[in-house]
Amino acid sequence: MRDTPLPVTLVTGFLGAGKTTFLNHLLSSDHGEKLGVIVNEFDELGIDQDLIENTRGQLVGMNNGCLCCTVQGDLKPMILAMLEADPTLSGLVIETTGLANPGPIAAAFFADPLLCEATRLDAIVTLVDAVNLKQHLDPTHPDSVPFAQVAHADRILINKCDLVTEAELERLSVDLRAINPLAAQYRTVRGVLSVREVLDVHAYDFEHRFEEGFADDHHHEEDISSVSFQTTGDFDQIQLNTYFCNLLREQGEQIYRCKGVVNVAQLDEPLLFQGVSTLFATAPGKPWPPTGPRVTRAVFIGTGLDRASLEAGFMACRLEPAPRPG
Repeated sequence: MRDTPLPVTLVTGFLGAGKTTFLNHLLSSDHGEKLGVIVNEFDELGIDQDLIENTRGQLVGMNNGCLCCTVQGDLKPMILAMLEADPTLSGLVIETTGLANPGPIAAAFFADPLLCEATRLDAIVTLVDAVNLKQHLDPTHPDSVPFAQVAHADRILINKCDLVTEAELERLSVDLRAINPLAAQYRTVRGVLSVREVLDVHAYDFEHRFEEGFADDHHHEEDISSVSFQTTGDFDQIQLNTYFCNLLREQGEQIYRCKGVVNVAQLDEPLLFQGVSTLFATAPGKPWPPTGPRVTRAVFIGTGLDRASLEAGFMACRLEPAPRPG
């Protein structure tokens, strides 16, 4: 078995966005990584037969050291079987195509004890079609897709960007950021980019990119929105834990992602928090600077979010300033 958890990348995206081409690029490129790839249908990838080293049931070996298999039933036994077949894999890529919402799969890597021990969720990568993105983002169009794919993303690949103008790309980028201000965006042609941009990026590590992604509120026609706010003052950690437990129990299906930095009373370091659907975790950050304000910031991404209610509940965890003597 591995000494460290295997990083897992979930790949999702719109119909025709280029997921197959992107996965083919990961499997066939000479990038020096030994990847395990779980896909819906191996044949759809169209991998050159000369690249296939051996076949053992549903597990296909590639001559660059990668392994590939197709989704059959529960993902967990497939993941564990792939780890057993080659403990030296450097990463695992799972295609979630056809699943409207990648959230439940992402949550499994935090909730399942075996998966927590053997793997770690590294990032969710969503491919979008630059040519047809406008109609995909139109909820009245028959080809409209669930917005959860964009809302959950840590990396958004705007593919086929060579087929649209620069002005169109800028508008698409703004539309995507309105849904998800946390995700890094990349413009690609045929799904090609450096694997360093999408693999082993530690998007769910508490120390990673926690100072980014806090912006003004955004709202989209599909009722997907991001709510952000910031404040100063000390917060009570017990009240915060109670607030988040109640919030995610009652609205966990609506909140796709949340993330924040909180100034907790009597702590020299900020409290970092992040959540995926109904799962929530906290960890201490690096110590606050010795001078300057300690600013608490939070962002929520989801559907049907009530900014006033979210902010009121969050701010209720703030301690009242101590009265001045005299």
